[in-house]
Amino acid sequence: MAHVFFENGTSLKIWDFFAHLCGISHQPFTTVFEVLATWSFSAPSRGHIRQILPIITLWALWEERNRSKHDGVEHNIDRVMSRIVSIITTLNKTDLMTYKQWKGDYRVAQFFQAQVIKPSSRPLSLVYWLPPVAGKLKLNVDGSFTSHGTAGGIL
Repeated sequence: MAHVFFENGTSLKIWDFFAHLCGISHQPFTTVFEVLATWSFSAPSRGHIRQILPIITLWALWEERNRSKHDGVEHNIDRVMSRIVSIITTLNKTDLMTYKQWKGDYRVAQFFQAQVIKPSSRPLSLVYWLPPVAGKLKLNVDGSFTSHGTAGGIL
C-alpha cells in the first residue's frame, strides 16, 4: 500500500504540504505506522490536529485510489486536498473539534479557516450570604439571560 499512500506524486505533494504547514520534519514514509507515529509524537495532546490530519489524509488518498481504480479517473491533488479540507471543516462546524485540538497550531487552523477561540476563564471568587445589619431589610435577587435575549429572575 506504500505506493498508494506515500510513493505517488499526489501523496508526496500532500504529505510535504501538510508537514511544512505543521512544522514537521518530513521524511519519506514507507508504512502507515511510520506516518502515524511521526505525526502523533509531534502532537502536544491526545486528539490534536496532528493526530487527526494524517488519518484523514490517508482516508482521502484511499478514496482517490479507489476513484482512480474503479472509475478510471486520474489522480487529482486538488480533489484530494479539497476532500481533506471538507472533512476538517465539517468536524469544526459540528463542534467535534475544539480549541484543544488546535493548541499551538493556529497557522494550521487558519489554513482550515477554523474558529479557534480559547474559552475564557474568569477568576473565581467566594460569594456567601451575610445577614443584614440590625434594623435593615435585605432583599435577595437572582437573574439570568441567554444570548438570544431570553431572561428570567427571582425576587
